[in-house]
Amino acid sequence: MEIVKSDIKNLYEQRKKYIEESNYIKAEEISQKINNYKTIQLKKQQRLFSQRQEAEQDNFEKTYSAELFQFKERWSQKEEELKQMLKQKKLELINRQKIELRDFINNIGERDMKQKITPNYLNLKKVEMTLVKQERFLEAEQIKHQAEKLLKKENDLMEMEYQQKIKKQIEMFKKRQKEELVKSNEDNKKQIYLLQKDKNKEYDMIINKYRTFKVEMMLRQKDEETRAKKMLQKAFRSGKRSMSQDIRSTSNYFK
Repeated sequence: MEIVKSDIKNLYEQRKKYIEESNYIKAEEISQKINNYKTIQLKKQQRLFSQRQEAEQDNFEKTYSAELFQFKERWSQKEEELKQMLKQKKLELINRQKIELRDFINNIGERDMKQKITPNYLNLKKVEMTLVKQERFLEAEQIKHQAEKLLKKENDLMEMEYQQKIKKQIEMFKKRQKEELVKSNEDNKKQIYLLQKDKNKEYDMIINKYRTFKVEMMLRQKDEETRAKKMLQKAFRSGKRSMSQDIRSTSNYFK
């Protein structure tokens, strides 16, 4: 700016000299030089500000992109670690449940089934023994077959009831395991949700920070450009005002 002021001062001094010498052709040429110089300086100033603003904008974008890249890398790693941890947790739960179910079924199978003796069967056996004592062996044989048939029927019924009971117990056990797995999945989803919530919160903070910074940067650049223009215009006005005073002094001299 000091060089510009010096150039302006020299131009107005030259014009003043030509006016004093009544060389108005040269004075007009200097006036055109002043106007051209003013246009050049304004364009130069605009170009310099544009370059500075572009450089600052470019640096802003690079910083912003770098922070977003680091943000994505960091959270991708966190998400992958959580995903692997939850996957391992679910696998361990499923394997444990398989072992527990296997042991539960084996324990049920090892239980002794108590034979249920009904009064009808006992009565038939008493009749059989009575017939044997009476040496009525053919009739005793018939009663024995009836008793064995009845016992088989009762055992088959008892076995069916026992298997139904086991099936129900296994179904109940599987139901509890399913509920445990569902709860585990819900807990896993909650952890993923909380992680995503923290990620979104940090992302919003970065976006808001750079939005605020960008607005502040644009306002500051505009203010700097406006002040620089005013300073340049002030330098031209100062030279022009000085020249006007000299012209008025010269006019007073001829009165």
